[in-house]
Amino acid sequence: MPRWRSSPRSSSWPGPPRRIECYDNSNLGGTHPVAAMSVFLGGRPARGEYRRYRVKRAAGNDDYGMMREILERRFTRARESGLFPDLLVVDGGKGQLGVALAVLHDLGLHDQPVVGIAKPRTERRKGDTVATDKIVLPHRKEPLKLGRGHPALRILQHIRDEAHRTAVRYQRKVRGQADLTSVLEGIPGIGKARRNALLRALGSAEAVADATVEQLEAVEGVGPALARTLYDALHPDDLVL
Repeated sequence: MPRWRSSPRSSSWPGPPRRIECYDNSNLGGTHPVAAMSVFLGGRPARGEYRRYRVKRAAGNDDYGMMREILERRFTRARESGLFPDLLVVDGGKGQLGVALAVLHDLGLHDQPVVGIAKPRTERRKGDTVATDKIVLPHRKEPLKLGRGHPALRILQHIRDEAHRTAVRYQRKVRGQADLTSVLEGIPGIGKARRNALLRALGSAEAVADATVEQLEAVEGVGPALARTLYDALHPDDLVL
């Protein structure tokens, strides 16, 4: 694991964090809001530990509300399971860090270490334009600036990028499923049961949209006639007039 000798610390952070969790939100114009948790163990991605969340209560254009909801869900469960990160990271500056601190306070988790990683801001430095990420710490007015090659900063950037990538991919998947559902709802004979059967058999909304007539016909409950109707609805440009 890279050295954290100069990393931000708190009285409840006794050493290099083994388990780090980072959270990020994603939506498109306020629609289909989701969030993701990325996890690093020993300084490396542990993708089997990643989690994806559908935002259930907060409005899709309320970034703070989405973060609050997801952290409340995660750390309410943590109080029952006992699985806490050595370091909680939120993608954002003072606002998102404030949300995290409020959630932890409400849940009585006052000793949970947490930092924010603020998005890059362009700065002028000796004639060169550079983008710098800043680490936002609780109860500290100025962000912590680490050198661009600092091991701790590189880990925080990496886990932030992983959370962002996971959230964006999941948002696209959710949006694709919603778009597919909208199309399927207009096709006679395609109800909820058949929609679910298509997704189970083919794996994703994208796979359903890309499937051949033969692949659609092979799905349980979808016969030849319905498979052709479904294919034509999903590929209107292929119709021969």
